[in-house]
Amino acid sequence: MAVGEFLDVATLGPLPSNVEVHPFVPFLAVLEHAKVCLTQGTTGAVMESLYHGCPMVVVPHFAPEARPSAERVVDLGLGLHLAPDQLDAQTIGSAVLGLAEDPEVQERVGRMRRDVRSAGGAARAADEIEKYLA
Repeated sequence: MAVGEFLDVATLGPLPSNVEVHPFVPFLAVLEHAKVCLTQGTTGAVMESLYHGCPMVVVPHFAPEARPSAERVVDLGLGLHLAPDQLDAQTIGSAVLGLAEDPEVQERVGRMRRDVRSAGGAARAADEIEKYLA
């Protein structure tokens, strides 16, 4: 769990033995091993989750693009949206386990993963912009 540099970890109370808390973790390194991503829903986090085939529990709370991203994730069946006032361990746990075990969500996320990986990335985006500007 990445909590940033301002949260006093002691406020979290006792944690299960399989939970690590750090100010920062390399997001992409974690996504390689994740079954589901709990995210604030920024565009980068959504795209990186899809690149790695992770359905998302999106909890938008500060970034302007997070709410529309969360809505689109839900619209496409790639994850769930939780409001910050809905957060407790049971709600988050149920959402994560539900997504991890849902074969239809896994299939949709797998299709999106293939689409994202075959889209051409930054190089193609730059080529398309240059083509448009010409």
